Amino acid sequence: MVPMTTEPTAPQPAQPAMAARAPRSRGARRFGYIVAIVVNALILWVANNLLAWEWPKFLTSEFNQVLPYINASLLITMIVNAVWLLFDPPWFRSLAQVGLNLIAILATVKLYQVFPFDFSDYPGNLETVARILIGLAIVASGIAILSQVFKLFRRSASPA
Repeated sequence: MVPMTTEPTAPQPAQPAMAARAPRSRGARRFGYIVAIVVNALILWVANNLLAWEWPKFLTSEFNQVLPYINASLLITMIVNAVWLLFDPPWFRSLAQVGLNLIAILATVKLYQVFPFDFSDYPGNLETVARILIGLAIVASGIAILSQVFKLFRRSASPA
């Protein structure tokens, strides 16, 4: 039998379900913006050369109908990252991210509508898989918009 103690125990502080993440330093964020600009520039160059390279083989000439939307999305993302190099308060990042996600949805919906892919030389039902993946990208962008809007409201409600 374990003897009971009469000493009161101090109340334990409540532990948050998830530890708050420390904000990244301004230098780390700026480095991330520069990396994002470089990566998006590389993707822009690749996207605009895919048909000339005739790669991948399942990409059709209808890709030219989607390319302006992809280019706009990538260029605007690069511009926003350049702006963030100079001005990046959390509320502005969230607001700009909502805009970027809306543009990404527009480009992805156009990709779904035009569907510049021909998987007839490949086994299986890759067209269905590709359409599902594109649909998931649209849904993920929608969720990201909701998340950023929530952050905006949370930030506006919290004291400065």
